[in-house]
Amino acid sequence: MAVTRAGFVTFIRDVMGIGQAYLPDASPSIDYSLLVAKSIVLANLNLVSSIIYDLAVYNLAGDTLINYAHDISATIATITWSTGIATVTTTTAHGFLGGDPIVIAAQSPTGYNSPPEKSFQISVTSSTVFTYALVNDPGTQTMPGTASEIYFQTLRAKWNIYGFVSGIISSSNDESTGQSLVTPEKMKNLTMANLQNLKTPYGRQYMAFIESYGPIWGVS
Repeated sequence: MAVTRAGFVTFIRDVMGIGQAYLPDASPSIDYSLLVAKSIVLANLNLVSSIIYDLAVYNLAGDTLINYAHDISATIATITWSTGIATVTTTTAHGFLGGDPIVIAAQSPTGYNSPPEKSFQISVTSSTVFTYALVNDPGTQTMPGTASEIYFQTLRAKWNIYGFVSGIISSSNDESTGQSLVTPEKMKNLTMANLQNLKTPYGRQYMAFIESYGPIWGVS
């Protein structure tokens, strides 16, 4: 086996379960994530196992992808309201799917925009038109905005990607309960990058691979 872009795309689709609707094959985030992973995973791991090396690279690249991939967005050309439904026409094909949660932003009147921390579930009419339920009429459009998926934004929130973690929890207590975890010495030596890797299942799998082969691979 050998690390390839095609192999990483297969990993994204079949292992991570991310479809083209959320991350097109041509996305530069794929190339960037793979390049970062290949620069970090020591090539000498190939001497132990080419399969383990490939999987270490793909898992680290998947972790990087979750951290940095952009959600698909489209520029709104027109937006209108009628009987509780807002109809959006985009300047180019939007690529959204029916049922997708979409954030509408920078639109005027602002009544068309998504409420803070919320999204609209859409129905797709055509490659450039979608609709969403909106109770009140915001009025005639005066300035176009954008429509964006929140697939990666949701994953980053789920795994607290942007939250600061300074170390591994060894104990936790309140008035009625308490718990304590044994922290191995190797966990105390993790870098900031390693702590970030631990937030996603792909980063943890990468850490498991390199930890299995001793300090020469980066974790002791």
